[in-house]
Amino acid sequence: MNTTQIILGAAIGAIVLLVVLAAISVKVVREGEVGVRLNFGAAERTSDGTLQLRPPGLHWVPPWMRLETVNLAEQVTDLSAALPQTMAADGTVLRLNWSARHQVERNRVEQYLFGLRNPRAHVEGILACHLRNQIATMTAASLRQDGDLAATDGHAVAHAGSFAYLRRKRGEVSRQFVAEHRAAMLAAYGTDVGALDLLDVDPPEALADALNAVVRAEAEADENFFRASSECKQTVLAADHSLQLATTRAQAVQKEIETLGQYLEGLRANQQPTSYVQRRQHEVLKGARTTYVRTKESV
Repeated sequence: MNTTQIILGAAIGAIVLLVVLAAISVKVVREGEVGVRLNFGAAERTSDGTLQLRPPGLHWVPPWMRLETVNLAEQVTDLSAALPQTMAADGTVLRLNWSARHQVERNRVEQYLFGLRNPRAHVEGILACHLRNQIATMTAASLRQDGDLAATDGHAVAHAGSFAYLRRKRGEVSRQFVAEHRAAMLAAYGTDVGALDLLDVDPPEALADALNAVVRAEAEADENFFRASSECKQTVLAADHSLQLATTRAQAVQKEIETLGQYLEGLRANQQPTSYVQRRQHEVLKGARTTYVRTKESV
């Protein structure tokens, strides 16, 4: 092997080494994220000691360095696995389907990235604990303050319960949760919790069966009511129709009697009622086979 081949091989090896080094050392920070370069575990800082944030794009990270990225966009995290069920103030075990919308503040990236060992899991756990505590500490007084659910005798918990309260007032629960814990989460963990979405609240199986039975009973009662109401309406309509027929028939008879009375009154005025009665009697008796005549002597 001559000198030229040795030099050519070394050059090719150097090129390959540079390509491999570039491939493993060039890192990408996506849009909506910031990067922090760590030099042997120490974060890079500016001259004034603040954390140096890398903007989106390509960045050179030598093998002895590491690049940590933080997503600054609003994130929607499903927290149903972290808090699958919880017990309310009235002892009802509820199954929750909920999510949280949170966002890491840019000026608190250092607190979020280096103040927690596993930031995302830690934030999820803290949110779940706060929500569990809020639901568990809902008292009977807080339920009675709800004008839609409170009974006149003050027994709102017995009639509505925490399940009905959460189902109907999930928006208020979310706003109350954000109002109480947003500032604390931002100060302690660098995460701004914008909203808490209670997508659904499922009751225990026994309560679900009871509610389904109530719904079926209400549906059956409504069906029976509408059926009875329809039958009553049909009966009333038939009675009205019969009344109209009877009224029309009575009016016709009345008209006939009035016409006959007017005719007889005309005969009386002309002094002809006796001859008319005799003629009518003759017509009746003429068609009879046996005639019984009542006289004054037979009385």
